[in-house]
Amino acid sequence: MTQEIDKGIDEVDLRLVNALQLAPRASWTRLADALELDPVTLARRWARLSDSGSAWITVSPSTSVFRQVCTAFLEIRCRPERGEAVAASLVEHTFAVTVERASGDADLLVTAGAPDLASMSRFALDVVATVDGVESVRTRLITQWFTEGSRWRLNALAPGERSTLPAPRAPGTFGGAPALSTEDRALLRVLSTDGRMSLTDLGAELGMSAPSARRRLDRLLQLELVTMRCEFARPLAGYAVLATFWGRVPPALVEDTGRRLSREPETRNCFAVHGPNNLVVQTWLRSVGDLGAFEQRLADGYPDLEIRDRSVVLRLHKLLGHVLDAGGRRVRSIVPDVWDATR
Repeated sequence: MTQEIDKGIDEVDLRLVNALQLAPRASWTRLADALELDPVTLARRWARLSDSGSAWITVSPSTSVFRQVCTAFLEIRCRPERGEAVAASLVEHTFAVTVERASGDADLLVTAGAPDLASMSRFALDVVATVDGVESVRTRLITQWFTEGSRWRLNALAPGERSTLPAPRAPGTFGGAPALSTEDRALLRVLSTDGRMSLTDLGAELGMSAPSARRRLDRLLQLELVTMRCEFARPLAGYAVLATFWGRVPPALVEDTGRRLSREPETRNCFAVHGPNNLVVQTWLRSVGDLGAFEQRLADGYPDLEIRDRSVVLRLHKLLGHVLDAGGRRVRSIVPDVWDATR
């Protein structure tokens, strides 16, 4: 009998999610061959996971595109009684890509994107700082992305199963890339809500034929302008702790350290920021007890890295534009539009 990890996600579901992390738009037949399961069974399981908000497939700009816009990490302090209301207000803004209630000095952590520095400044100073209950906003401009959440993987598949699916690209290997066009951004908006949408439906949404939609999507993926990602309610699968570590390394070592940290299996995001604590790493962990062991591993393996602060997410309100409930399930989507300078 299959052991359940928690209500809603069992071991077979985890294998399916892991396979979709590697091949998000693969056919059920191809996935069935890799997992040695029936295609109808896989489709039925995915429908259950998707309909309940326990798992979903979305699309996001890659780190090469992040270089073409302005991104920032906002540390927000609130009056205690207004924390939930402030989070609810910021969740609705398309520039607020991820919104987290956190332990530590900052009550809220917001990963934000905007077309340029002027737009980011307006967001931080004229929007965030003026929300009722906000006491202070510290804006850390992100100067370099080393990895982002789509590269984090479960380890639910056997080696033989993984070998039949595409291997993930190594993090931190992005070169220069052309800017996204208006048509590309329209495709992003559609696939952000349903990353497994059929090409026929995608073409209809974009006002083009299915082959044209395929060519446009294939181009974006081949140029690494976008990444497909399978997300899931991590608390249901045993990953209950999202932790953020602020570190300081000598400027000359920021890039090498960031790329090395990106290869740690727990790493969700890793980026350099402007400020005295110049490197941020965010991790998925199974328990609070794992925090000390992870930090000790950093101390042993990164002697030039000084961890200056750390926090744990108490509630993840929004993840890459998807609004989550207390259990981490997707309840609705607010498609990020970090290119809209009118916001």
